[in-house]
Amino acid sequence: MDDLIDVVGIDAKHSNEDAIDTFDVWVERYGKRIGNFGGVEMNVLSLNTPDEVKEYVRNLLPKIEGHGGIAIGTGNQISSYSLPESWIAMSEAVREWRGESV
Repeated sequence: MDDLIDVVGIDAKHSNEDAIDTFDVWVERYGKRIGNFGGVEMNVLSLNTPDEVKEYVRNLLPKIEGHGGIAIGTGNQISSYSLPESWIAMSEAVREWRGESV
């Protein structure tokens, strides 16, 4: 990854696999050097209630705060098997964390 940042010059990384490293690890390791996009596995949105999704995101956000640019989301799709309410819950949790009214 260091070569991609230092030699190739990437300035952001889209998506990650928790099996490799969790999002908070990527953000802590590289967040001061590049933006990190992702953080919420598709399974979280597909297999959990909206309240559980909110709790997941609320637990994630303090771990990544202060480490540079982030964009919370999933990989690169909105699956047909995930609940729209879960996507709304993810967005609301981020907005609440930012101090916005929802």
